[in-house]
Amino acid sequence: MESAKNITIKSVGKPIDNIDSINLAKLLNDHVVTKGDIINVYFMGQRYDFKIIKHSPRTKVVSIHPMTKITISDKIINQKIGVEIRSMKDVFDDDLVIIEKIKTVSVHKIQTVK
Repeated sequence: MESAKNITIKSVGKPIDNIDSINLAKLLNDHVVTKGDIINVYFMGQRYDFKIIKHSPRTKVVSIHPMTKITISDKIINQKIGVEIRSMKDVFDDDLVIIEKIKTVSVHKIQTVK
């Protein structure tokens, strides 16, 4: 996996006023990303969501490091998109919890039958 030289991101839902690209690169150190990913960053008690718009080199995935040049786009992605993505993640997480409960019950029943 290659280290990212440049990454362009857009804020999802709210404007960025107190975070700069240098601090962002440090916060995201060792994160592996690809175009289209939504990443969450906590900075000064606030949560910021960003979408990866593009990166170089143009490999499938890149790893962010403190020297990665991060460009924060002035445009903001509609908050509704971010809410939908979080909702889908919540549904997926709920499904995983249900699957784990089913596995636990199944294992318990198998052990009881023996």
